[in-house]
Amino acid sequence: MKPGLARAVGGALRQLVEEGRRQPVTAALVIGVVVSLVYFYGWVQSFGPRHAMSAFSWLVSTWNPRTGYEHGYMVPFLFVFLVARRLPQVLAAPVRPAAWGLALVVVGGLFFVAAVRTFQPRVALAGLPLMVLGGLAWWRGWASARLLAFPVLLLYFVIPVPGMIQATNGLQLLATKSAYYLSKVFGIEASLSGNDIYSIPLGKWTFNIAEGCSGVRSLMALTLVSAVYAHLTQKTLWKKIVLFACSVPLAIVSNCLRVASILVVAEYFSKDFAAKTYHEGSGFLFFLIVGLTGLAAVDWLLNHRGRRTVVIRRTPAVGGGAGPVSPPATP
Repeated sequence: MKPGLARAVGGALRQLVEEGRRQPVTAALVIGVVVSLVYFYGWVQSFGPRHAMSAFSWLVSTWNPRTGYEHGYMVPFLFVFLVARRLPQVLAAPVRPAAWGLALVVVGGLFFVAAVRTFQPRVALAGLPLMVLGGLAWWRGWASARLLAFPVLLLYFVIPVPGMIQATNGLQLLATKSAYYLSKVFGIEASLSGNDIYSIPLGKWTFNIAEGCSGVRSLMALTLVSAVYAHLTQKTLWKKIVLFACSVPLAIVSNCLRVASILVVAEYFSKDFAAKTYHEGSGFLFFLIVGLTGLAAVDWLLNHRGRRTVVIRRTPAVGGGAGPVSPPATP
């Protein structure tokens, strides 16, 4: 955390403590709500195998390669950073409690009750952001809730969609065909059968493009990163939407190139290295090269006209010398 941001957050926390001292009833109510949420979501065991897991423990257990939601471990850190960044603005916003916020809290609570009755942890977790936003609006007003709406809604990125890996047959087939045709560009003779790509002559190497190679993991991770990147860098809503939408084709292209590169490594270097070491590390490599670089390129295309280049010219100074001229002030 930058020193300036750390000081701002420290000042905001001190202001929050002072508000609590001036309004002890409100402070006690807020603390009670927070403790209740932590208790019901962190300790009440109604989900998972034998209904022996809390909603939070079940959620963390789903962040694994089988579901493709390993990026879930990033979100708590992003949440804390984004909230800390907005905290001074939240406390500086006018306090106008909104009664409708309480209604949103009740709706989120009903989600949790329904989840316990039906043993569906996803339903309980879907209600949590509603309760947080509703509680903020009820406590401090819509202005404060709006400032924290993005980090709160970002929590939906960690709730796994059931059957996500199994539902990506289209991406799996696209990756297979793209790798097959791209391999020909590199002079590789191969044959295609379903999701299997065989070398010609047969026996040199064979790859099955399984469900895990569909690119859904890169897609989920890149959409998360693009959402945060767009939120932090773009000023207008339409630019945020465009940058976020570009994450989908970038993730698909990145995965197709990655699978094709595995064939190239197997053909010209080592099939064992391609199938093991390179296969495991190439996902992150292409995520950086294609995904993040692509997002930066889209950002540049959206904003390069608005970025002015300051040119410093040297003109003769008084007395015949030369001296720098300060750049004109940017409005």
